[in-house]
Amino acid sequence: MEIDEIKKFLQETRLARLATVSPNNKPHVTVLWFFYEEPYLYISTTKQAKKARNIEQNKHVSIIIDDEVNKKEKCVIFEGVAEIVEPGPELKPIKEKLYLKYLKRLDHPMVKTFENMPGRIWIRIRPQKRISWDYSKGFDTKSEILNIS
Repeated sequence: MEIDEIKKFLQETRLARLATVSPNNKPHVTVLWFFYEEPYLYISTTKQAKKARNIEQNKHVSIIIDDEVNKKEKCVIFEGVAEIVEPGPELKPIKEKLYLKYLKRLDHPMVKTFENMPGRIWIRIRPQKRISWDYSKGFDTKSEILNIS
């Protein structure tokens, strides 16, 4: 996929699958909401979640977003470095965009539930590699090393 197609694809309401590795080298994959604001991907979880504990020990992650609903055989995979970000005023626009993406409104009852959840944290992923494909256009696979600092 071309970069404009990727950006549009990532703005649609999709689930992501985040892969982390535990301290004893066991893989862990979980499904979650995400928000992409170039050049970062943002996800939210709690400090107690396995993915957060894994990231504290090993910041290298992989995240895949595909078209699981329409079966269009489109996919974007990122490999990168994750960092845990404590909630603060600088994250407010990101949080609001994520809630609007999945809940469609900021007064949805789940927004309050998420905001008041004990131990809530945000994870910012800095992609280093991006792989994408769109098999609806034939075997259109692109792999790119990203120079994002």
